Amino acid sequence: MPDPNDTVAGKFLKIEVPDYDHAGRGSYLRLGVSDPGEAAVAPTAEAPAVAQLKHLGTDLAVLAAVRGLDHSGGEDHIWESNFDNGPVIFQDDARDWGGHTNHLTPAARSAETAKLFTRGGWRDHSDGNRISTTRGDKIEVIRGNYKLLVLGRQGSLDSDANLSPGEGSGFDFSGGVSRGLGANLAEVDTTEVRYDDEGFWTTTKTHNGRVYDRFTGEQHSYFRGTAQSSEVGNEDDASECPDITEKTWAARIESYTGSFKRPVLVMRDETFAVEMLSLTNAVNISTATHAVAIVENVKSDNVTRLENYGGVQSMTNIGISNIATTVVGGLSTETFSAAAVLNQTNVTTTLQENVNATSITNVTTGGSLLDAKILAGAELDVVMVPQAVSLTMTMLTDLFVGAVTALKAGVFTDIGVGSFTDIKAGAKIGITAGISTEIVIPGIKKVGTSYTVTSPKVSLGNTVE
Repeated sequence: MPDPNDTVAGKFLKIEVPDYDHAGRGSYLRLGVSDPGEAAVAPTAEAPAVAQLKHLGTDLAVLAAVRGLDHSGGEDHIWESNFDNGPVIFQDDARDWGGHTNHLTPAARSAETAKLFTRGGWRDHSDGNRISTTRGDKIEVIRGNYKLLVLGRQGSLDSDANLSPGEGSGFDFSGGVSRGLGANLAEVDTTEVRYDDEGFWTTTKTHNGRVYDRFTGEQHSYFRGTAQSSEVGNEDDASECPDITEKTWAARIESYTGSFKRPVLVMRDETFAVEMLSLTNAVNISTATHAVAIVENVKSDNVTRLENYGGVQSMTNIGISNIATTVVGGLSTETFSAAAVLNQTNVTTTLQENVNATSITNVTTGGSLLDAKILAGAELDVVMVPQAVSLTMTMLTDLFVGAVTALKAGVFTDIGVGSFTDIKAGAKIGITAGISTEIVIPGIKKVGTSYTVTSPKVSLGNTVE
């Protein structure tokens, strides 16, 4: 039956079933030229402006327009309706193709999209359901663009007044590029593919909401390119900095960074934290570091280190030099306790130790003391102090084999209490310059089977032996 309001020039065939359920629902199929009422509407019109064309389904068709699409590559892309540019139907209408000359200009693409309601062809709509089944194969070839928008059952099923295109999902296949769009109950998932200013295809995926990724099986990831970066949180906004928890359970973990053939040129690791806690539990720990130079700088107001070991083996090999400097502004206390201690130092050339202090106190307590020095050359001990006191409370035996030269300058006092035995073999040269005082307390001297009492001995003056 012809429509008296359909005065557009051209041919068309329209099959319509109005009010098929006596509840106002209808369905129609139109082949040929477009309906004049719908042809007068821009594809990017607002839905309320075409409410009178609801029977044609035009109010739903205009929801395909996306308002505020932005291709500037900003980092705050969440959903298309939050962008700043004008409305478009297909993403390719505003896509930058750079030097690809096989595509229409942006103006020509927009002009072609503007003919969406006027070009005619096939137009159908149903207020009810549509079911299509195919038992065999199905091929669809689309010469132009294709867009699918699924709004879901949002709002009221009896009213379209509160429909929002920003809460939907679908795909945009335009310009030979596919982009997925999705938003479900404030969860947004968008994928944008575009040609950037540097001549590379860029894929931008945006998620807003809660995303749970569960996978069972084998997973492999390979990346090869010029750059890879990851950023979590916002340095300037604490509200955008999340709590991060990572848990890993594995039978074996191996991590490799660089290789001997392809080492990493520069590795930099910076950590800023108020508190750091680290705990490692392992049966065996093996650590190896090989470097040309190692520089460690530790600054702290307080350092407490507690180490408990059943056994410790430590070896340090330094090929050139070792410089260790410790500066303590206050008191430095070191306590070491062990059942047995074995220290060994091997120096091929020179060993030099310098100690500068206002006062030095060394206390050694033990059951026995063995101090042995084996030198291939000469030994020189120099002590320069205003006054030195040395006290040894035990039986002391000194054994010298070879030539001994003693040089004393200044005031020298030698006090002996008890039995004194001096055994010398070989040449002895003693030089005393200054005042020499020797005091020997009387004692008992044995000669053969008899004993005699030695008289006190006092020597004053310069002595040359």
